[in-house]
Amino acid sequence: MAPRHHDAYAGTPLPKDPSFNEADVSDKPAFVRDRHRISLTTEANLTELYQQRLEALLALDEAVVQMIDALEAAGELENTIIVFTSDNGYMLGEHRIHAGKTVAYEPSARVPLIVAGPGFPPGVTRSQPVALIDLAPTFVEAARATAGLEIDGTSLRPIARKPAIGANRTLVIEAGPEEVDGPWLYRGIRTREYVYLEYEATGEVEYYDMVRDPYQLVNLAYQPDSRTQRKLDLLSARLDVMYDCAGAACRR
Repeated sequence: MAPRHHDAYAGTPLPKDPSFNEADVSDKPAFVRDRHRISLTTEANLTELYQQRLEALLALDEAVVQMIDALEAAGELENTIIVFTSDNGYMLGEHRIHAGKTVAYEPSARVPLIVAGPGFPPGVTRSQPVALIDLAPTFVEAARATAGLEIDGTSLRPIARKPAIGANRTLVIEAGPEEVDGPWLYRGIRTREYVYLEYEATGEVEYYDMVRDPYQLVNLAYQPDSRTQRKLDLLSARLDVMYDCAGAACRR
């Protein structure tokens, strides 16, 4: 954080969605279930951390302005694709998790993606599932180049132009292993409608309806009825197919 931005966000409250310091985590995996509720002291520390992160971003904002000004001065702004994204988010008390960036819950797994430039209509928001694997094919297409390796992702430009393209897409999400040749923390799949996760070391499963339960409060896999069990079986089979996919098979 630059000294000029010190305390620029002092007093800004910590955002608290319904998953913050979740009261009932009995349906969550053991690594969440074993956590104590967040204390007032920890909440105060999280608030300070959040404010400092906002202050640190002010320097990034200034750098982006300088970059755009330089592109415009060089006459290249209209011929440049600018992408703002991240490799992960951070937990700030959601589901009692006060730190971390590798869990599959939305504050960690879902990241911002803002794109501007040729082929991207201005001022629109799209809801199709996309991932960082889509950046490489986007740049290859924009440059009118040919990829030297097989690409798993898909260009973002058609998706940006037409919201129906990729609406039913399935993405693989994963984390781990924590040691060489060890079990992966989790592997799963994500669509607009659901998140399904399998924890290799423990055999635990999570399944969330992201339309009805966007904050992932109710793990439908915890005590499934027969209809949900059939859905779980289908999702598990889908994950098995997608997990080792390559090329076009990953773009379905």
